[in-house]
Order: sequence, then structure tokens, then C-alpha cells
Amino acid sequence: MTALDYTVETDSGFDIGKAGAYRAVYFVEPPALRMGAAMHFQVQMTPAGRLRWSVLILQHFVICIIIFFRIFMNGREKSEPALGGISIEYSDCLDIIKDAAYVLDRMNRYTWEKASLDEAAEIFLKYLAELWKVHPYREDSTRMVITFCSQFIESKGFYVDSDLFKDHAQYMRTALVAASALFSDLGDKRKQEYLEKIVLDALESGQEMKQRVSDIMKRVSYVVGRK
Repeated sequence: MTALDYTVETDSGFDIGKAGAYRAVYFVEPPALRMGAAMHFQVQMTPAGRLRWSVLILQHFVICIIIFFRIFMNGREKSEPALGGISIEYSDCLDIIKDAAYVLDRMNRYTWEKASLDEAAEIFLKYLAELWKVHPYREDSTRMVITFCSQFIESKGFYVDSDLFKDHAQYMRTALVAASALFSDLGDKRKQEYLEKIVLDALESGQEMKQRVSDIMKRVSYVVGRK
């Protein structure tokens, strides 16, 4: 088989509105080969053709960006059985960084050292739900946010039984949905009592574990001291 069997030459190319502005020679692998057909372009353009071609490329680039964001947004919308099949209104994909930074700033500004256990639970679940609603990832956002917030509050002196969240993952997610059901058209449908219950239980269990560890350490120190 000779090269002539699968080489096509043309002077027309893409129609970009100006005759003679674009000339291309295509070298296309024959269908008989069927091994990842290769296409090579040799392009010669006039200045006017280059300008029109640049505009065309820019238009396609903008379209690709719009399509990407639409796909990303659609992937973040999830049908929630607890809400009758509608989705939570997550942060706009263009506002994720801004919204997350806003929540984190308030979390850091709160005076955790002055809070009682009940107060810490109330504030913790509030920021947990707000950060979860930002939904920075299409997948695993729930686990990421819960893990981060658990580590955050422990850094502030409140131990949390994170295994409680892990062992009741479906309840936890449904509780987050219920605590985040604020809609631009349907209004405020939030119910925080479910999230409040498991968060308070996790904090109380965490404090009990902290106390047990503290008691053990004191006994060990006493024994070592006597020796």
C-alpha cells in the first residue's frame, strides 16, 4: 500500500469566512490499519486568517470552561430522600474558596476556651453544617469536612468521639442535610435537632474518654513516682 492510498490534500480546510485564509494538508491513517488513527496538520495562514483562527480558538476555550463548570455543578447536586428528592443548595462552584474561608475565619475567631460543653456543641454543629454546605469536592466532601472539624475542635480542647460519626455515617449525612435545608425559593426548612443530638453525644463521649485517659495517666504517674 502506497502513501497515496491514505493521503488527502485539500485547499479548502475549515470555512472561516475568508477565501484563501486557511490551507491545510491532512495526513490520515487508512481505516484498514485501525491502530489509533493519526492526523497531522500542516497549516499556512495569512495574518487575517491567524486573527480569525485565534478568535475561534478563544470562543471554543470559553465554551469548554462553561461546560466544565456546568458539569461540575451538576455533579454536586444530589437527590436527597430526606428532602423528597430535591438537592441541597451548595455553594456556587465559583464561590467555594470565598465561602470556605468565611466559615473558617469565624471558627478561628470564636473563643472556644470560654465555652461550656453545650455551647461548644451548638457552635460546632453550626460551623460543621456551614462548611459541609460549601461542598468543596464532588465526592467525599462529607467525610473530609467531618474529619477536619473533629480535628479542629480537638485542637481547641474538646475531645470528640469521631467513631460515632463513622459508625453512623448515613444518619450523620442525613442530619447534615436536615441542618442545611435553607433554600432561595422554599425558605428555611432546617431541622438541627438531629445533628445536635449526635454532635452532643460525640462530645460527651469524647470528654469521658479524655477523663479516663487523664485518670490513667495520673495513676501511672503516681506509681512511677513511688518507685
